[in-house]
Amino acid sequence: MAKVIDILSKARRPSFFAFCSDHGESPSAFYPRESASRDVWEIPLFFWFSSEYRALYPQKVASV
Repeated sequence: MAKVIDILSKARRPSFFAFCSDHGESPSAFYPRESASRDVWEIPLFFWFSSEYRALYPQKVASV
């Protein structure tokens, strides 16, 4: 992710990066959900916005 953000930052253009991971895996991942560890059922979600994008679309950035 750092490499992608670095490339987008250096482009100096309105850009954004969104990352959503699939769920993880764990030997303790059994049903019901309460018995699985949090790293299995919490799904990471990450957004990055260039300063140029933030300047053009402040409402969109604020809504995330």
